[in-house]
Amino acid sequence: FQLSDYQRELVAVTREFARAKFGPQAFTWEGRDAFPREYLALLAAQGLAGITIPEADGGQGATLLDAVLAIETIAQVCPAAGD
Repeated sequence: FQLSDYQRELVAVTREFARAKFGPQAFTWEGRDAFPREYLALLAAQGLAGITIPEADGGQGATLLDAVLAIETIAQVCPAAGD
């Protein structure tokens, strides 16, 4: 099994994004009862919210594996953002 060129690029870009946007606050939300809602706006602006929604419906049209790769990459930096 090999990741496609698109998937490798997705992981690299997502890792850079996660480090820049979530790295400084990583693990500061642990133990709280609330989800940091501002994270969703950042993910949406990056095109990562609704990644598996068809393009015709306003999503990225990506596969479930693409979404899992993005979630895993973000969660490696900040588990709260990966949620």
